[in-house]
Amino acid sequence: MSEKKDLTELPIRRQNILNSSYVVAQANEEIGLRGVSFQNETYVTKKAVCDFYDVSERTLEDCIQTNGDELSRNGYVTLRGSDLRRFAAEFEKTTGETLLKTIPKLSIFSFRAFLNVGMLLKGSERAAEVRCKLLDIAISEVDKRTSGSSLYVNRRERDFIPRAAKEIGYRKRFTDALRDYVDAGPFKYAVFTNKIYQSIFREKAREYRELLSLPENIDIRHSLYSSVLLVVSVYENGLANLFERESQRKGRKLSYREADDCFSIFEQDCVLMPMIEDAREKMASRDYAFRQVFHDKLAEYLREVSPEEYEALLGEQSVDLHEESRRIPKEMFEAGLDGARESMLRLKAS
Repeated sequence: MSEKKDLTELPIRRQNILNSSYVVAQANEEIGLRGVSFQNETYVTKKAVCDFYDVSERTLEDCIQTNGDELSRNGYVTLRGSDLRRFAAEFEKTTGETLLKTIPKLSIFSFRAFLNVGMLLKGSERAAEVRCKLLDIAISEVDKRTSGSSLYVNRRERDFIPRAAKEIGYRKRFTDALRDYVDAGPFKYAVFTNKIYQSIFREKAREYRELLSLPENIDIRHSLYSSVLLVVSVYENGLANLFERESQRKGRKLSYREADDCFSIFEQDCVLMPMIEDAREKMASRDYAFRQVFHDKLAEYLREVSPEEYEALLGEQSVDLHEESRRIPKEMFEAGLDGARESMLRLKAS
């Protein structure tokens, strides 16, 4: 999959754009297509679509034939019977024109379906202009709602702040366990951290940093989505327990090979897989939609981002959370350590 491909060849990117109410609303404002209000939606006829994109009805029919399921999902419908009669009445009231009363059916397009057509037509200059406009709006909307830094779109998640604060406690417990129970030299921290990342999202820390163009002075964890942070915490806490238990059983520190065996045992626990797959799916899909980053090693997990996810990450309710998250490296993280310590004590006691 290439990032240089046109929207006509990128179905997931097309749907991501159409799933964003912000992008669709802005495109509606800029294009200003006049339609007919029907069943709480604005629709246009095939003729209006053909006229706008300057294509023949045959060309539009071919597009529908090839992409019917996608277009239907986004508001392409065929009216018959009473629905057709009601639409015809609204059409006449809005445009002053009369539809032929003898037609048995009529296909109409919502504004989303109209935009969808523009993303699919390859031989229309107007369609190419619409594609460029939609991409520009999509990028500018993310930039605007993340204060120009889509790299930290993850911080707008409702769960990010408390989960990031707790993760620091689990991270410390993990590094303490490596210090106290594993005899493998000073590189053990980086080695086992990379093993965790590779196990969860199939990338080393360096690979992930390069893909996101993440500055060296920024902790990778500050860019992770809350679901990914949760799995990292599970790994760190579980491995810390395992290292401690094995070291105490042997009455000495573990060698690198022994610690690596512990990691392999933990990694193969099937209980982890649902969380890992959820984290992979969110990382692959959200980075593709919001950060314009494609994780080649997670390609099989790529899916579209739902309208609900757009609202959760870019909606108005997340603005204050985003502002608050600017304090994460200090106040919010430190404030969350007590809760993390309490959680660790409970886990030890159980």
